[in-house]
Amino acid sequence: MFYRTSALLIIFSLLTISHSHCQVRSEGNSPDMASLDQNFRNTKATGPDYVWEYYQVSESFNQSPLCQNLTDPVFGVNIACLRTHVDDRYNEKEQPVPGDPTVRTHLVKPDIYKAVRNIGKYYKKEVSKQGQDQDRLKSDYEYILRVALAVLFAQHTDSFEKALREQRKNTVNQIALFKKVKLL
Repeated sequence: MFYRTSALLIIFSLLTISHSHCQVRSEGNSPDMASLDQNFRNTKATGPDYVWEYYQVSESFNQSPLCQNLTDPVFGVNIACLRTHVDDRYNEKEQPVPGDPTVRTHLVKPDIYKAVRNIGKYYKKEVSKQGQDQDRLKSDYEYILRVALAVLFAQHTDSFEKALREQRKNTVNQIALFKKVKLL
Protein backbone atom coordinates (compact mmCIF):
# COMPACT_ATOMS: atom_id res chain seq x y z
CA MET A 1 0.00 0.00 0.00
CA PHE A 2 2.85 2.35 0.82
CA TYR A 3 4.49 1.78 -2.56
CA ARG A 4 1.25 2.43 -4.43
CA THR A 5 0.70 5.71 -2.53
CA SER A 6 4.26 6.89 -3.13
CA ALA A 7 4.02 5.94 -6.80
CA LEU A 8 0.82 7.95 -7.13
CA LEU A 9 2.47 10.92 -5.42
CA ILE A 10 5.41 10.73 -7.82
CA ILE A 11 3.11 10.56 -10.85
CA PHE A 12 1.04 13.47 -9.53
CA SER A 13 4.17 15.58 -8.95
CA LEU A 14 5.44 14.80 -12.46
CA LEU A 15 2.10 15.80 -13.95
CA THR A 16 2.14 19.00 -11.91
CA ILE A 17 5.67 19.82 -13.07
CA SER A 18 4.91 19.08 -16.71
CA HIS A 19 1.72 21.14 -16.55
CA SER A 20 3.49 24.08 -14.90
CA HIS A 21 6.33 23.90 -17.44
CA CYS A 22 4.37 26.19 -19.72
CA GLN A 23 1.91 28.78 -18.55
CA VAL A 24 -0.35 30.12 -21.25
CA ARG A 25 -2.27 33.21 -20.31
CA SER A 26 -4.62 33.23 -23.26
CA GLU A 27 -7.00 30.33 -23.15
CA GLY A 28 -8.84 29.20 -26.25
CA ASN A 29 -8.28 31.36 -29.31
CA SER A 30 -5.05 33.03 -30.29
CA PRO A 31 -4.67 36.75 -29.58
CA ASP A 32 -6.20 39.27 -31.93
CA MET A 33 -3.55 40.19 -34.52
CA ALA A 34 -4.73 43.80 -34.88
CA SER A 35 -4.17 44.37 -31.18
CA LEU A 36 -0.77 42.63 -31.36
CA ASP A 37 0.30 44.83 -34.25
CA GLN A 38 -0.91 47.94 -32.45
CA ASN A 39 0.77 46.97 -29.18
CA PHE A 40 4.13 46.43 -30.87
CA ARG A 41 4.31 49.70 -32.75
CA ASN A 42 6.20 51.18 -29.82
CA THR A 43 7.37 48.39 -27.53
CA LYS A 44 10.25 50.38 -26.06
CA ALA A 45 7.94 52.95 -24.50
CA THR A 46 5.29 50.65 -23.07
CA GLY A 47 6.92 47.23 -22.93
CA PRO A 48 5.27 44.09 -24.24
CA ASP A 49 2.21 42.53 -22.69
CA TYR A 50 3.20 38.88 -22.39
CA VAL A 51 0.77 36.20 -23.57
CA TRP A 52 2.91 33.07 -23.28
CA GLU A 53 5.56 32.06 -20.73
CA TYR A 54 8.14 29.33 -21.29
CA TYR A 55 11.20 28.20 -19.38
CA GLN A 56 14.46 29.14 -21.04
CA VAL A 57 16.97 26.42 -21.80
CA SER A 58 20.54 26.52 -20.50
CA GLU A 59 23.01 29.15 -21.60
CA SER A 60 25.83 26.74 -22.53
CA PHE A 61 25.26 26.73 -26.29
CA ASN A 62 28.65 28.15 -27.25
CA GLN A 63 30.48 25.23 -25.64
CA SER A 64 28.64 22.68 -27.74
CA PRO A 65 30.50 20.72 -30.44
CA LEU A 66 27.97 22.07 -32.97
CA CYS A 67 29.31 25.60 -32.44
CA GLN A 68 32.98 24.94 -33.02
CA ASN A 69 34.45 26.75 -36.04
CA LEU A 70 31.24 28.66 -36.82
CA THR A 71 31.49 32.06 -38.43
CA ASP A 72 28.73 34.41 -39.56
CA PRO A 73 29.78 37.81 -40.92
CA VAL A 74 26.27 39.24 -40.63
CA PHE A 75 25.08 38.18 -37.17
CA GLY A 76 28.15 36.95 -35.36
CA VAL A 77 29.19 33.69 -33.75
CA ASN A 78 26.63 33.68 -30.91
CA ILE A 79 23.61 33.94 -33.21
CA ALA A 80 25.16 31.47 -35.66
CA CYS A 81 25.49 29.00 -32.80
CA LEU A 82 21.88 29.50 -31.70
CA ARG A 83 20.67 29.14 -35.29
CA THR A 84 22.66 25.90 -35.66
CA HIS A 85 21.06 24.53 -32.49
CA VAL A 86 17.58 25.48 -33.74
CA ASP A 87 18.25 23.75 -37.06
CA ASP A 88 19.66 20.67 -35.35
CA ARG A 89 16.89 20.28 -32.79
CA TYR A 90 13.90 21.04 -35.02
CA ASN A 91 15.06 18.62 -37.74
CA GLU A 92 14.83 15.01 -36.63
CA LYS A 93 16.54 12.51 -38.90
CA GLU A 94 15.52 8.87 -38.92
CA GLN A 95 16.10 5.83 -41.04
CA PRO A 96 12.82 4.29 -42.20
CA VAL A 97 14.32 0.80 -42.22
CA PRO A 98 17.50 -0.26 -40.44
CA GLY A 99 20.27 -0.72 -42.98
CA ASP A 100 18.62 1.54 -45.56
CA PRO A 101 20.99 4.41 -46.45
CA THR A 102 18.18 6.90 -47.06
CA VAL A 103 17.41 9.26 -44.21
CA ARG A 104 14.01 10.82 -43.63
CA THR A 105 13.90 14.30 -42.14
CA HIS A 106 10.98 15.17 -39.90
CA LEU A 107 10.29 18.72 -38.66
CA VAL A 108 9.34 19.07 -35.02
CA LYS A 109 6.78 21.88 -34.56
CA PRO A 110 7.01 23.01 -38.20
CA ASP A 111 5.05 26.25 -37.74
CA ILE A 112 7.61 27.57 -35.27
CA TYR A 113 10.59 26.40 -37.31
CA LYS A 114 9.27 27.94 -40.53
CA ALA A 115 8.55 31.21 -38.72
CA VAL A 116 12.10 31.32 -37.34
CA ARG A 117 13.56 30.69 -40.80
CA ASN A 118 11.33 33.38 -42.31
CA ILE A 119 12.28 35.87 -39.58
CA GLY A 120 15.98 35.05 -40.11
CA LYS A 121 15.71 35.95 -43.79
CA TYR A 122 13.85 39.14 -42.90
CA TYR A 123 16.48 40.20 -40.36
CA LYS A 124 19.30 39.44 -42.78
CA LYS A 125 17.74 41.86 -45.28
CA GLU A 126 17.17 44.48 -42.59
CA VAL A 127 20.73 44.27 -41.26
CA SER A 128 22.14 44.66 -44.77
CA LYS A 129 20.18 47.91 -45.23
CA GLN A 130 22.07 51.00 -44.21
CA GLY A 131 20.62 53.13 -41.42
CA GLN A 132 19.03 50.31 -39.42
CA ASP A 133 19.96 49.85 -35.77
CA GLN A 134 21.95 46.64 -36.24
CA ASP A 135 22.55 45.95 -32.56
CA ARG A 136 18.83 46.09 -31.80
CA LEU A 137 18.04 43.81 -34.74
CA LYS A 138 20.68 41.32 -33.65
CA SER A 139 19.44 41.26 -30.06
CA ASP A 140 15.85 40.79 -31.28
CA TYR A 141 16.90 37.89 -33.51
CA GLU A 142 18.87 36.31 -30.67
CA TYR A 143 15.78 36.56 -28.43
CA ILE A 144 13.64 34.91 -31.13
CA LEU A 145 16.10 32.04 -31.43
CA ARG A 146 16.12 31.60 -27.64
CA VAL A 147 12.32 31.55 -27.62
CA ALA A 148 12.33 28.94 -30.41
CA LEU A 149 14.60 26.69 -28.36
CA ALA A 150 12.48 27.17 -25.23
CA VAL A 151 9.22 26.45 -27.06
CA LEU A 152 10.65 23.27 -28.54
CA PHE A 153 10.76 21.62 -25.12
CA ALA A 154 7.46 23.03 -23.86
CA GLN A 155 4.29 20.98 -24.01
CA HIS A 156 1.41 23.43 -24.36
CA THR A 157 2.33 25.42 -27.45
CA ASP A 158 -0.81 24.95 -29.53
CA SER A 159 -2.07 28.53 -29.24
CA PHE A 160 1.39 29.93 -30.03
CA GLU A 161 1.76 27.66 -33.06
CA LYS A 162 -1.74 28.54 -34.25
CA ALA A 163 -1.02 32.27 -33.98
CA LEU A 164 2.22 31.84 -35.97
CA ARG A 165 0.42 29.76 -38.58
CA GLU A 166 -2.23 32.45 -39.00
CA GLN A 167 0.47 35.08 -39.58
CA ARG A 168 2.76 33.06 -41.84
CA LYS A 169 2.48 35.69 -44.60
CA ASN A 170 3.35 38.64 -42.33
CA THR A 171 6.85 38.49 -40.87
CA VAL A 172 6.45 41.63 -38.75
CA ASN A 173 3.45 40.12 -36.96
CA GLN A 174 5.37 36.88 -36.42
CA ILE A 175 8.15 38.90 -34.79
CA ALA A 176 5.50 40.57 -32.62
CA LEU A 177 4.22 37.15 -31.56
CA PHE A 178 7.71 36.05 -30.53
CA LYS A 179 8.04 39.23 -28.48
CA LYS A 180 4.84 38.24 -26.68
CA VAL A 181 6.68 35.27 -25.16
CA LYS A 182 8.28 35.72 -21.77
CA LEU A 183 11.26 33.51 -21.00
CA LEU A 184 11.44 32.41 -17.39
